[in-house]
Formats: sequence, structure tokens, C-alpha cells
Amino acid sequence: MNRGMTEPRIPIDMGKSPENGWACRKQKRGRQILQDNPTAIEAHRLEGDSRLGRLARLLAAVLAVQIFFWGVFNPVFIQPDTDAVEFIDVTSLSAARLESPELQGIAKAQFRETQIESSLHFPRGYHGLRAGFALTQVPSSGLALLDQNGGSNTRIYVNGQVLSGEGRMALPDVTYHGLTKQIIRIPPGLLRPGTNTIDHIRTYDIPQLAGNLPLLLGEYDAVSNAFGWKNFLLGSGQIISLTVGCVLALLVLVALLRSENKAFLSWLFLLTAIWSLRSHFYLWAEIPLHGFARGFYYAFITLFLSACWPILIDQWSGKPLRYFKPLVLAIFAVAASAIAAMLLLVQGDRSWDEATDLLDQAGMLFMALMLARMVWHFWTVREDRHWEAAILITLGMLVAIFLFNIMVWGRNTPYLTLSQPLFLLAFAVAFFSRNFRLFQSSAQINTLLQAQLDARTAELEEAHAREKAFVRLEAHGQERQRIMRDMHDGLGSSLMSMLMMAKRGKAQPEDYAEGLQQVIDEMRLMIDSMDSVGESLASALAIFRKRVVPRARAAGFDCVWEQDRATPLPEYGPRTILQIFRILQEAYTNALKHSGGDRISIAIKASEDPAFAVVIAVTDNGTGIARRSGRGRGLDNMQARAATIGGRLAIEHGETGTTVRLEIPHGDEAQAIADRRAD
Repeated sequence: MNRGMTEPRIPIDMGKSPENGWACRKQKRGRQILQDNPTAIEAHRLEGDSRLGRLARLLAAVLAVQIFFWGVFNPVFIQPDTDAVEFIDVTSLSAARLESPELQGIAKAQFRETQIESSLHFPRGYHGLRAGFALTQVPSSGLALLDQNGGSNTRIYVNGQVLSGEGRMALPDVTYHGLTKQIIRIPPGLLRPGTNTIDHIRTYDIPQLAGNLPLLLGEYDAVSNAFGWKNFLLGSGQIISLTVGCVLALLVLVALLRSENKAFLSWLFLLTAIWSLRSHFYLWAEIPLHGFARGFYYAFITLFLSACWPILIDQWSGKPLRYFKPLVLAIFAVAASAIAAMLLLVQGDRSWDEATDLLDQAGMLFMALMLARMVWHFWTVREDRHWEAAILITLGMLVAIFLFNIMVWGRNTPYLTLSQPLFLLAFAVAFFSRNFRLFQSSAQINTLLQAQLDARTAELEEAHAREKAFVRLEAHGQERQRIMRDMHDGLGSSLMSMLMMAKRGKAQPEDYAEGLQQVIDEMRLMIDSMDSVGESLASALAIFRKRVVPRARAAGFDCVWEQDRATPLPEYGPRTILQIFRILQEAYTNALKHSGGDRISIAIKASEDPAFAVVIAVTDNGTGIARRSGRGRGLDNMQARAATIGGRLAIEHGETGTTVRLEIPHGDEAQAIADRRAD
């Protein structure tokens, strides 16, 4: 039998333990969290229910696939009912080497008796097989001939008359119609009662080991009924399989070009494309490659098809193993190179047989790797893709059955050869059904994305509003706490000094009046700072102007407010605005209390430094601050506040007065610095 070029002997067309300390500690921590947190206990229970639900759905999908496969598609049910056919015994079988693939070559040949199913080595050339059988009477429907012998091309004669034979038989330009298997009808006109002879000519363009298998003969109607489904699979079924493979490869290619999941779809496309090429191989009678070149083409696509399956499983898992794909490709490269050397370089009489053996062994290795990768995935990952997983589990089970039969019993099973196209098609359908949104129109996709974007935007706006309110409350709360500390330190100290003077009885009424006035002024500033300073810098400055200008004039100061209306005021957060407000209060208070002058000027304009947005200057015409020794707490506080918002504070002393200059950075930068300082 031609093992490599017709139906291969081996169907290779497919292509931590909790005892360790770390795991124990992790489990103990998990149990402690569950014990201390009732919410976690409920979440753990729901997760357990979800895990059981996933397991139940997976088992249901596996059961459904198993029922369909073993109850509907199982090759046992599509095997021919040989008991319904009464086969005609072949009384003689002889073989001969022919000089030419014609009837004249048969006439010149010396046929020698041979044994049925004996393994023989057929050199490159023409070979004949003659079978004799006897009929008591000729059936009205004729006979059906089932040819089980191989060869690149074949021609059959019945009683010296041509029965079948297509294409060219002469080497080297031979065609390959011999790969097509079908029920051949022998019409009654070619038969006669008594002894009949069938001469079968075979052309081999590659020397190979094959067997002389018996020609199955029976009444045509009975054989056609018993072998009808198998005849369909080997004839029209192959054309349908090729068509489905090409269409499926085209769909996967379109999905590959439009999808972001390139890795998995690339290997799914390669698998479907190579499967289509291999199906086409058996239908491509006019292939331009001949001899060992054709054998290498067959071996290459068959070997690559075998290698695609384990890589596809690895990519489908979603967590490809780091060295798995390079390992499979390395094995493929070594096996392909060895087969090429055997076929294209050595070209000995046994080259094809040795190449076929290596092809079988590599196919078995790829199937073992596929099975191991599947077992590892389902052992380590909780799988939610139930239908795809069920299909792969069934396929893995068939691989395991195949390997067991090959290794233990030394025989092949038909399950993989006949069912592999079904699994590939079912797997692709399950994948696309799970990703059906790939095939929605652009308008539908845009509508869906817009709805999701609107929902997400609403969620973000709501979260931002909550965060903004929280930040404002937090900033105001912190500022109030600081003011309360200032009241305790400042007002408390002044009141305590007045109390001590009263107890000692040494103070004059003017001293009490001055002390009380200072306390009242400090209280007003404290109360002002505890009120809201507005939602923006513009409103904060307006509030500040409204409060300080009347007080300055009441104290005998001429207060001048200069603001450049062309200067845009940046947007700041509440933390930044509060710090600016307090710096201005401190500068104004110092000028009012310690300058000794009679004029205060407050100017707001754009900063000349591009690193800053606005500059605010508080200037007096006195000399009080310059004459003070050392640095007071107020000046240090102003420097600290400016630093918290990324600002720059400068105090300039001149002959005509003192200027406190605050430069404020741009809005985003100031807010970011304030947020980091708050955190």
C-alpha cells in the first residue's frame, strides 16, 4: 500500500503544590482575611458559586459535543456495512513488472503468483496486478470494483477491455488520478459466466513499499448501498471539504486583517490554509511537480499541518508559554530538513519509505505536544470559553486514543483522519460566534462605542464631582484647623498678656485699648479666612478687596488696588486659592501693623517670567518691617505657603517702603504641587 501518497499509515494531518511554604502562608492569609471580613466571605461564596457554574457549563458543553460526535458523526456509524454484501472470491492473484503502461505491456509481462496483503517494494516504473475470479452468472446490474491498491496513476482492464483510466501513465510526465478512490462499475457487457480476469496497471514515480491488497468485487447495487457514504466521502466529500476549507481560510484572513488579536488568528489562518492545500493535493491530478519533489511538497504541507495544531492551542490559551512555539518550530525545521535530504538529495530506493517513517514519527510527536499543552492549560486556567474548550477536549481525547492504539496495539484508528475537518470547522464557528461583534457594521460599532463612552464619561464626571467636593471639604477643614491653632497661639497670647497686666494693676487704660484693638483686628482676619474664599482666584481677590480696603482706610491708610484687567487669571483648586488668600492676608496685616506708613498698594498683573502666570505685589510706604530684627513667624508662614503651591515669594526692602511679591505658577502645575503636598 502506498502509505505516504494515498492514505498515511499514521494520520498526521492535524496537525505548584500547596505543600510548599509560600503556598501554605498564602492560604493561611486568605483564610484569615475571610474570617475577619464578612464581605469577603460573601464574595468568596459567590466566587465559589461562579466557579461551580462555569464547571457545570463546561461539562454540559463537553457532554453535548461527545453526544454529537459519538452518536452522529462517529466514523463507526459511517463505515460500510460489509455484512450486507456477498463478495466474490478472487481465485488467483499474480504480479509482474511491466515495460509500458498499456495492454501490450501486460501481454509481454511474465506474471508470477503473489500473496494477498504481502508487503513488496515497488521500484519506480510500471507494475501490473492480475486477479482472476469466477461467475456462475452475470448480475444484471453488473459488478462493483473497489480498488484498494495505490500508485501515482492506474488503468484497469476487464477481460482485455478498458474499464477505467484517466490522464497520462507514461513517466516522467505522469498525472495522479490514482489518488482518487471510488466505486468502479463493471458493466454486464464486459463480464462472462465462468472465469474472468482483471488486469490492474500501476505507475509509481517514487519507489516505495506497498502491499498487494485484494480487489473487492460484489454485486453493484449491494456494494453501492453498503459503501455509498464512504464513496461520497472519498469523492464529492473531498471537494466539499476543500471548498469549506478555502472559504473558512478566507473568513479567517479577513478577521485577521481587521482584528487586533493577530497571534491566534494568524495560526488559525495558517492551519485552515494548509488543511485546504492538503485536501487539494488529493484532487490535483495535474500537479506540475513529479517524483521526489512532489513527495517533498506532500511531506512539507502534512508536517506543517501537524505543527500548527499545538501552536494554535498555545495561542488560544491566552497565555502562550515562552518557549513552546520556538520548540515546535524547531522540531518542524529539523524534520523538514531531514525529509528534504532524504528525498531531494539522496533519492535512493528506500528514501520515500524512510521519509514516510520520519513523517509519521514527527506527526506523533506534534500530537503528543498538542495533548500535553491542552492538559496543562485546563489544569492551570479556569476556562470560560466552554464550546471551544469542549471541542478541544474531545479532540485531545481522540489524540490520546490514537497514541494509545499506536503505542500499545500498533494499529491506527480512523477517528482523527475522518473527523479532523469537522473539529477545525466547529472550532472556527465557536470562535467567531463568541466574537460576533467583529462582523457588525461600522455604524453599529460606532453606536455601541458611543454608548459605552457616554456611560463611562458620566461615571467619570460623577467621580470627579465627588472627588472635587471631597478635596474642597478637606482643604477647608485643614485650613480651619490651622486658623484655630493660630487663634490659640496669637489671640490666646495677647489676651493672656492683658490678663497679667490687669492682675498686676500696672497698665494704663490706653494700653488696654490698644491691646483690645489688636485682638479685634486679629479676630476679624481669622473670621475672614474661615469664610469661603470663592470658587476661583478672581472671586477670592474680589472678596479680599471688599474686606481689606475699608479696614485700611478706617485705620488711616490710603489703600490702592491696581489690577490689570487684560491679565487672565488661571483656574486653581480650592487648596491653592486658600494658600494665596492667606499669603495676601499676612502681607496686608504686616503692612498695616508694622510698616509705620500711611499707604498700602496691592497690584495684580501678568508675570514676566514664563514659568509663572500671575504676580501679586503688596507694597507699603513705611519702614516698619525693614527695621524689625530677624524673621517673624508670619514671614516664614508666607514662604511655606508659597512653596506648597509652587509659587515664589520675595520681600524687597527699599527707602520708600517694603514690597511682598508673590509669583503664582500656572493652574495645572500649582494644583499638582498642592495635591502632592496634601498627600
